[in-house]
Amino acid sequence: MLNLHIIATVSQKILSFLAKFSDKEFYERQIARKIGIAYGSANRALNDLYSTGTIKRRQEGKMYFYSFDLSNVAITELKKLINIMLIEPLTEQLTNISSRIVLYGSCAQGTDTSQSDLDLFIISDDRKKVMQMINSFSFPQGFEDIHIQPVIKSPVELLEAGESEQAFLAEVEQGITLWEKAANEPGL
Repeated sequence: MLNLHIIATVSQKILSFLAKFSDKEFYERQIARKIGIAYGSANRALNDLYSTGTIKRRQEGKMYFYSFDLSNVAITELKKLINIMLIEPLTEQLTNISSRIVLYGSCAQGTDTSQSDLDLFIISDDRKKVMQMINSFSFPQGFEDIHIQPVIKSPVELLEAGESEQAFLAEVEQGITLWEKAANEPGL
């Protein structure tokens, strides 16, 4: 699993957390508690990230509040990568019962906020099992409040899609294909 290597260090965990919730500010202890790291480690990493200009810091009284600098062009791309990494374990579980999985909407565009759902389009003949896997899936510590909004269609439903669904399917096509079964693979 790639996310174990990309979101591994304390700094990477903090960056991932601040990127995912880029519309909010957090103080040091809050960040440490949310992502399950020691306060001292959080303090060192936050100071390092701030000193390199990677994140913003605002002081209020004796407290420092940290957030992402949304003017940085790379943030949008980082947010997309983080969304992909967060959903990767579920994607791997769903590959056996689906033929295509697409991340679409604001999470695929890197414009998501703390209130955004993670929109997934899944082609599968086993809607019930897909929903069971989604409902039993849990995000890593600090990201538990993310809600997955799945749209599950069977291959037959896609073939029968009418004009009213074409705009939606065009939006899905603008998303990020997380997984797709090769045409010569057996199954769906």
